[in-house]
Amino acid sequence: MSDREWEHVLDTNAGTTSSTLGRLRNEPVQARSAARLDALLDAAAAVLDEVGYERLTTALIAQHASASIGTVYRYFPDRLAVLQGLASRAADRVLVRVRSDLETAGPDFLERLDVVFAALVRAHREDTGFRVVCVFESMQIVGPRGHDESGPEIVEPLLQLAVGEGEEVRDEHVTAFLVGEVLVHRGFIGSAEDDDQIAANASRAARQFIGATV
Repeated sequence: MSDREWEHVLDTNAGTTSSTLGRLRNEPVQARSAARLDALLDAAAAVLDEVGYERLTTALIAQHASASIGTVYRYFPDRLAVLQGLASRAADRVLVRVRSDLETAGPDFLERLDVVFAALVRAHREDTGFRVVCVFESMQIVGPRGHDESGPEIVEPLLQLAVGEGEEVRDEHVTAFLVGEVLVHRGFIGSAEDDDQIAANASRAARQFIGATV
């Protein structure tokens, strides 16, 4: 792996948020560059969905995006950087969606958790990059500076949103969330269940756990 510094993008022009794309060669400081970057990530997601990680190459990404290989390398030093970019963008999108969906929700933890699970289901269905988030959550990637550079952590912010901003996150909240989250992810592994059923299974499991602890 390269020994170059891993940078974070701070860009508000084209939907690319501050946590996106941890290992870019260049930051997309203009709207046009940010749009090009999003197009590359869209192409990467499509290729990843079609051929899988083992066959994913920067050449295939360039071909799918109708871009030169030099354009890809302008932003991404390797395919791991592409995966990190996809994961970060998908995590940003999920968090934005959950915050929006929870604006009209009440204070009840389990009801707010239902909103979170529904958003995770939609993310699985609509955003190929979100599946990369799930992979990165379980990977240990050591960065060039020797510290953990695993994928974007979304469990903690999602859990805090479910509990409520500024509210205390207790152990039972953590376990109930993780039980349901696992069921959401597993619902998309060789399952014929529809989206509503997947979300319902997650919510039911979380409620059963909370019921057993009170």
